[in-house]
Amino acid sequence: MGGKNTKKKDASGGAKWKREMKVVVLGIAASGKSTFTRQMRLLHQAAWTQQELDSYYAIICANIYDGMKEVCATLKAQDMECALQENAKRARYYRELGTQQPQLDATEAKRLNALWQDDTVKSLVKTMSATCDVHMFNLNFFMSRLDYIAADNYVPSDLDILHSRQRSTGATETSFVVCTCG
Repeated sequence: MGGKNTKKKDASGGAKWKREMKVVVLGIAASGKSTFTRQMRLLHQAAWTQQELDSYYAIICANIYDGMKEVCATLKAQDMECALQENAKRARYYRELGTQQPQLDATEAKRLNALWQDDTVKSLVKTMSATCDVHMFNLNFFMSRLDYIAADNYVPSDLDILHSRQRSTGATETSFVVCTCG
């Protein structure tokens, strides 16, 4: 960990010390490196930009669809049938969903919720969650907030951003300033 001290004057003319931190975060896949940097950013920096919020919205939607694809693929792999025939059609649809995802609106949220509430799906998700699969933890979180996320005026909250998952590769740099004001 390293950094440099800078002294700046605040509006009242008093001096405030700030320290720009540079931290190297290492870890295995899905160990929380990106989440750590987001937490540090939330603690020490201003609000997210609109561009960042738009990016996190897309990541959150992808997390929901990818998670549902994983659940539906597991249903098929384990030769499980949905409790309702209509949900079997939905499961096939989400399992076969390509990279082009539908717009997450109220109608799509209703379809996702119907499948999520299916007794067989609930049982499977409970089993998958018991394996401490972080993707299932996040899917459970987002599905509990699906109507809110699907609303036209949705803006990702800090908690939504912390729960979002995007595979990161290589080195990424996140800067934040730590104020040592006293």
